[in-house]
Amino acid sequence: MGARIITPLKGVRKTSAWPYAEMPESKKPRARKGGWIMAMSIEPELSGLVTFYPEGTDFPVPLEDRTSKRQILHIDNGSLWGKKITTRPFYQVDDRDQCEQFATTFCSLGYTRNEELLPHQGGALWGFNWSSLTVATVHIASQVADHFFNGRRDEAWAVGRAFGDQIHAAENAYWEAQGK
Repeated sequence: MGARIITPLKGVRKTSAWPYAEMPESKKPRARKGGWIMAMSIEPELSGLVTFYPEGTDFPVPLEDRTSKRQILHIDNGSLWGKKITTRPFYQVDDRDQCEQFATTFCSLGYTRNEELLPHQGGALWGFNWSSLTVATVHIASQVADHFFNGRRDEAWAVGRAFGDQIHAAENAYWEAQGK
């Protein structure tokens, strides 16, 4: 199992490179027609949620987000209107089977289902093993995917584990600095 932060640490913005000082390299999704997009949430409610869908899928998007190509999920967080969770694409592959291979290798399967995920991934909630609740997680997931889909499985695991170690070290340093 990996390292997962489930509560944002005070002062750490989700757009930051935390737990790193500099943003890790990203292996952007290949820009091509066809195939499947893998995307990820960095929101605390669905920390490290990995979703996948066919390229070109149109999602129901609120008016203020009409230019967004990102997947937006609506979840019940106990509030009157719920919460919109936006996923960030991190890699593109040829088919759904490859997405499922990635998920079963580098993610844990959730116990509940999400109806919005039914059309493409059977409602399954897949949580990336290493999540810092920052954009750095998306960049690391792209590196893990790039190694995995190019036959470098050991390197994929090494990148993920190193990120997990970095999360643990940074979180420990944070709590020590807080005197806890």
